[in-house]
Amino acid sequence: MNQHRGRLPRIAPPLPYAAPMGRSRRRQDADLDALYEQVPDVGCKGKCHNTCGAIDMSPREHARIRDVAGVDIPEPSGENILAHVKGTWSCPALTADKRCSVYEWRPMICRLSGAVEGLPCPHDCAPSTGRLLTDAEAVTLLVKASAAGGGSPALAAADVHQHATKHHRAVRAILQHNPTATDKKEALG
Repeated sequence: MNQHRGRLPRIAPPLPYAAPMGRSRRRQDADLDALYEQVPDVGCKGKCHNTCGAIDMSPREHARIRDVAGVDIPEPSGENILAHVKGTWSCPALTADKRCSVYEWRPMICRLSGAVEGLPCPHDCAPSTGRLLTDAEAVTLLVKASAAGGGSPALAAADVHQHATKHHRAVRAILQHNPTATDKKEALG
């Protein structure tokens, strides 16, 4: 006996921003690029290198950086975060002159730096639009970038916000110790 009586069974909608299985790299790249376009350009002066460290990013963002630029940026761990705060570790994408060698392919979290109300640039870089993204807009973009890049579609906004908050606190602690510092060793005295 057909319990649906001529109607199709109701199927739960997919999780928001879920990346379909088997998506091509080209499609992932196009989706990520469309999300990146939503982040205003802050006219980076390259003075924020002391905030660069191990970061979370989607698998596709990580692969693009590794495959295109040959740089493997590790995921955050207690060990490399502590070393970063102490000034004994920095992002492997930084060049000898402290510039980002993967700027064109940088992940969403790096693109948001200086473009979000909760993470304004301490070096007066500002969006050309004159408007910072809200924290909620930033979290939404992080969640969408994670899903578009093959990350967990179940990534909770609270988890992204918690990670971003921890990162921002560490950056602020470094800068508050010495707000005019140009590198981590100088910042930590």
